[in-house]
Amino acid sequence: MKRKPDDLSQKRKSKARGRVIRRFLLLILAAAAAFFLYTYRYEIASQGVGVLLSDQFALMTKTSAYPVALPEEPSELIAVGRRPAVVSGGTAYVFDPVGEKKVTDRIGGQNTLAVSVGNFLLVYTRGGYDLHLFSGDTELYRLRTDDPIGAACAAGDGSIAVAAASGGTSTVTVCGRSGKETFRWSTSGFVVTALALDEQGRRLAVGGVSSEEGVLTAQVRTFSLSGKGEEQIEEAIADELLLELRWRSDGQLTAVTDRGVWSLDAKTHRHAAFDAQPTAYALFPDGAIAVATGDYLSAHEVHLTRYDASLERTAAGVLAENVARMLPCGNDLLIFTGERVLRCTDTFERTAVYETPGALQVAAGGKTLYYTTVSHLNRLGLD
Repeated sequence: MKRKPDDLSQKRKSKARGRVIRRFLLLILAAAAAFFLYTYRYEIASQGVGVLLSDQFALMTKTSAYPVALPEEPSELIAVGRRPAVVSGGTAYVFDPVGEKKVTDRIGGQNTLAVSVGNFLLVYTRGGYDLHLFSGDTELYRLRTDDPIGAACAAGDGSIAVAAASGGTSTVTVCGRSGKETFRWSTSGFVVTALALDEQGRRLAVGGVSSEEGVLTAQVRTFSLSGKGEEQIEEAIADELLLELRWRSDGQLTAVTDRGVWSLDAKTHRHAAFDAQPTAYALFPDGAIAVATGDYLSAHEVHLTRYDASLERTAAGVLAENVARMLPCGNDLLIFTGERVLRCTDTFERTAVYETPGALQVAAGGKTLYYTTVSHLNRLGLD
């Protein structure tokens, strides 16, 4: 039986409508995906798509278990992307937004430390020999050193740097995210106490302390890892103790000491001296720094100072509370006093207060404030 021309025409029209509908649905899906990627671009950059989707699914389908009971009193709390990581009794735990354990890493030792950059978590014991690197829920590899570890750090691409000392020699080793060694450097001129890799793992900063005739000197070296490991900066800061090294988003290096802050590159060295030894400080990605100085127990007040990326003083204030820790929160500053967290603008104007009774440590992950007591991990919204 022959099909009528009208039947063939209707069939062609039906197929055409089907193609239009499929294209329209694909366009909607593409737009939704683009909207999702744009909306969560910062979370994706810091956590990865897999972790973000897993956490979003958990938030939609599960009930929060916070506050989460901890097996032992915690010694450290940090944020890994938007997730909290707690070190307790030589074990590092990572929890998702509803309080489920996603990582449990028993490394042992009283000096177990956790370091995070984006979705990467580095766990090691200062004075020990083991180092573990995680990405999201996955352990990428384990590294065992021949000598005791003095410092370690990670980069946003998953590279790690570790310093180990034997006798009077410190050796710094850089490995890619697969664990393959890419750079090695040794020094007997100073003890390495601080390391920093930039976001792409292309530059390394090594810092430490030397002593001559009773005078302590902070030592800083930087290396380019994209070529043959050429040394770029060599800086000695007399009578100062190095606290931290951090690469800025503009490629300069920030060095914080017990007396001031330095901004270093191959051509320029800027410096700002603190009024007194810092009790807490917060480094911002652009190179700005907020510092708390003064002895609250004797003076019953703490002095607050903020410097911009050029290390010019931009704001100052006085706080009649102790300052245990300072955290950047966008351009705002979070000040942990021990019983509460104060949120301040870049001029130290107070905009919010978050009560954290019995808190030992605090950390900010995304729009969430986490804090630990002697027995629990708690969270508060920062909206």
